[in-house]
Amino acid sequence: MFLVDRDIKKLMAQDALQISVGEDYPPFNPLEQIGASTVDFRLGRVFRKYRSEVCTIDLTQDSIERIQREETEIIEVPLDGELVIHPGEFLLGLTVEEIRLPANISGLIATRSSIARLGLSVVEQPLIHPGYEGSVALQLRNTLDRPIKLKPLLVICQVMFILGTNTAERPYGTSDTDKYFNESIVPQYSQIGAELGKYRKTQHTPIDFAFVTALPKERDAILKQLDTYERIQQGFEPTYYRGRIIIPATHESYEVVVTMLLGMGTGEAAIASMEVLRRWRPANVIMVGIAAGVPGKVTLGDVVVADFVFYYELAKRTSRGEQRRGQYFPSDRLLYDRALAYEASDWTQKISTKRPDTLHRDLPVLSVHFGAIASGEKILADAKTLARLLDECPELLAVAMEGAGVAGAASHQAQPTRFLEVRSICDYGNEQKNDDWQAFAAEAAAAFTVSLLRSRPVPPLMTAELLTQPLD
Repeated sequence: MFLVDRDIKKLMAQDALQISVGEDYPPFNPLEQIGASTVDFRLGRVFRKYRSEVCTIDLTQDSIERIQREETEIIEVPLDGELVIHPGEFLLGLTVEEIRLPANISGLIATRSSIARLGLSVVEQPLIHPGYEGSVALQLRNTLDRPIKLKPLLVICQVMFILGTNTAERPYGTSDTDKYFNESIVPQYSQIGAELGKYRKTQHTPIDFAFVTALPKERDAILKQLDTYERIQQGFEPTYYRGRIIIPATHESYEVVVTMLLGMGTGEAAIASMEVLRRWRPANVIMVGIAAGVPGKVTLGDVVVADFVFYYELAKRTSRGEQRRGQYFPSDRLLYDRALAYEASDWTQKISTKRPDTLHRDLPVLSVHFGAIASGEKILADAKTLARLLDECPELLAVAMEGAGVAGAASHQAQPTRFLEVRSICDYGNEQKNDDWQAFAAEAAAAFTVSLLRSRPVPPLMTAELLTQPLD
């Protein structure tokens, strides 16, 4: 017995039958996509095809997993791009929509008649088993003698749902003990996260966040927290690391880029940041790393989020000495607000570096502080200088070098880039300064920053763009 529209809607309202969308796509529209007895499904933008050099598919010797890994390749088409299927060519694809069937309902995939009349075969195995969860697998074949051009989000097929006589004893599952586990080499989203980093066309995907670091240990700490990343070295450009941060609650993701300065100081930071902003045009830039802390206000390992950056080097020289003229660079108020509101403490569990004070029985709990971070041209190892800075800026919590350069570059864009600075305390900027806490502090700053982003402080750029695009 097939289900009609009112049955489909009723089961969806009860979450017995679920239809949602994969990441990076416009939402499912029940009013437009649910028909009298079928649901329209749209073409996704991820495909798998056999490599041109593969002459024979040997199913007598090769496992499906090896074929998927070695003899096929993934193609990702931008949402505004096109896919050309040549005569006789065969591709595997996915729908935008993802379904979750209960154990007593099957699905039947049908090619839309308008698509079939144009010579495109969409499905050669139409059955979707009870219990299936994921996107609908498509087998795209051009049966004409001329190319066929497609684009993502095209309404590509229809799915009819059939109520079974009973609940299936062995429904389609995800365990390797289930009968139908991994029977398809279609590129499911859960299988291709890392591989997409190799094949994705990066020029079509905007950058959400750029991370600026000053030291290799700060750069490596950030890279360690990313879900995926790749090193990019092109022409005469600096080395960049492009990666992704997945947002667990929504399965969206941020596209990010990481850079490391080639030298110390605000001048080097400003030049490098201007190049990052020009090259990648990120919506947000975050300076992440280690800093000296103000004793009595913070402890070693604590994280400081800058309310503003205090650049203390500007001064007027007079007969009575230098009159310091500090410059203030405020953090972006939205990012600062989201950091203030972030209350999760599990970010500390993302730190794998051993704390230098583990010999103490009662370890102090790491805290997050909000206030000013000073920025200057010199490494601070003098308690008297720190005391003078406190007189000039009572809100001061930490002292570093590069923040003002990054903040200045962000504020001088035609459309200013959101800026935030996050530091972890590695010493107290006095004569006892050493490197014992640097590795731990670098990882603490990175762990807090990336965990904050996983809470989705701002909508990913791809999501914002997709929501403004028409469905056809």
